[in-house]
Amino acid sequence: MKTIANINNKKTVNRNMSEPVSSFAISSVVTHGVLALFGAFAHAINAHRSGQTKGFFDFVALMVLSSFSGVIFALLALHTFDSEYITLAAAGSGGFLGIEGITFLAPKVRNLVANFLTTK
Repeated sequence: MKTIANINNKKTVNRNMSEPVSSFAISSVVTHGVLALFGAFAHAINAHRSGQTKGFFDFVALMVLSSFSGVIFALLALHTFDSEYITLAAAGSGGFLGIEGITFLAPKVRNLVANFLTTK
């Protein structure tokens, strides 16, 4: 039996459901990932030329880890900045900086969070 309460309940549930992911959001994520991958590729080539990678598997592993670093930088930039261009630059730069960039920024972020928590 349909009552007014059931009909209103159904409308509330449908109104609060999330919308499907748009193609623009997917293309934005793919673009950030591709730029992070290109930055990681450049980092891996530089490491290979300087003799830091010994073989193909080292090259691929360094590229995967550096691209993950680029994605982390892009996520931080997406959370911090409103400009799409800055976030794209952060993705590519983070991929190029690789693991060294994360080891450089991790203590600074840790100190920033510790200072924020102790001041509250």
